Amino acid sequence: MGCTPRSRQCDTTYLRKGQATPACCRENVIRTLAAATKLFDEHDIRYWLDYGALLGAVREGGMIAHDNDADVGILLEDWGKLKRVRPLAESAGFVLRFIKHLDYARAQVSFANRLHVCIFVWHEPKPGWLERPTYMRIDEQVGKGRGFPKAWIEERS
Repeated sequence: MGCTPRSRQCDTTYLRKGQATPACCRENVIRTLAAATKLFDEHDIRYWLDYGALLGAVREGGMIAHDNDADVGILLEDWGKLKRVRPLAESAGFVLRFIKHLDYARAQVSFANRLHVCIFVWHEPKPGWLERPTYMRIDEQVGKGRGFPKAWIEERS
């Protein structure tokens, strides 16, 4: 049958079995990523693909087969802009949720369907260097990167 924005997401047992994410779930995530980044563009929120989404784009030309979310990074200076566009998200086709204890938000398919795009906030503690000072427990377990040169996200022409 497959999941839709009006239904719950598919049962995630496929992840434990090492199977590919169902096409309906992948399509919902990609649609949400497109809607979120369109809204970001309209409101001058700078973003980039991050973590698994970046790896999939470079290595596979799209979403990694077993991934069930997408990741984008934004700069701390755009965090306020992101909060201000929250009321516009639903009419853009997704739900924007903020996680209070972390510099982290989610562009979620819907209230019913919790598939999402992770929005990670990157700080610049010293000129030219970006870091995420707060991490979720899973980030610690999988060893997600803590920092990188800001030049890596600067626009290229």
